[in-house]
Amino acid sequence: MSKEYDGTTVGTENAAANISLGNVLSGENVGLTAKAVYDNPNAGKSEDSDELQEHEVAYRLSLSNPNYQLAADTAAGTGKISRKGLTIVATPVSVNMGEAMPKFTGTVEGLVDKDRELASSFTFDTLPEVNTSQVTGAQTQHPIYGWYRNSYDDGNLGLNYAYHQDPANATAFTVNYINTDR
Repeated sequence: MSKEYDGTTVGTENAAANISLGNVLSGENVGLTAKAVYDNPNAGKSEDSDELQEHEVAYRLSLSNPNYQLAADTAAGTGKISRKGLTIVATPVSVNMGEAMPKFTGTVEGLVDKDRELASSFTFDTLPEVNTSQVTGAQTQHPIYGWYRNSYDDGNLGLNYAYHQDPANATAFTVNYINTDR
């Protein structure tokens, strides 16, 4: 069984598709339903690795066809939970040449409700060399990144998420040229 991280140990809705039954007459529908539960809700083995945990999955089985009965109403299997993708989105900012550097903000899209506090793990900023005094042309655009663990590169957040910068972050900070010769 496999699913994307959702913060729970609940298996996929089509858990019965992972169960094979023997001794069923050809063309008979036994009405198999199965509920599955993972041993824990986490996806990855560590934040610093893309390797996923191999989970124990417990199934509870039932049949709706009264002409059949199960030898056991439980089964055991294995499964994996994949990391949920996050998009780091910087809020666009525009200032005029020579103005103070603004405070940058943004959002983390894709977190499950129980993990909303993880959004505060990201700090939004430009690269250290960016300033408002160097403008080429009518305006100069710079990236604003969601920084995590002192890096703006795509990566993993905890055991359950993989994140990437939104492409629009690459031009999210605009410094407008102001002609001071007038």
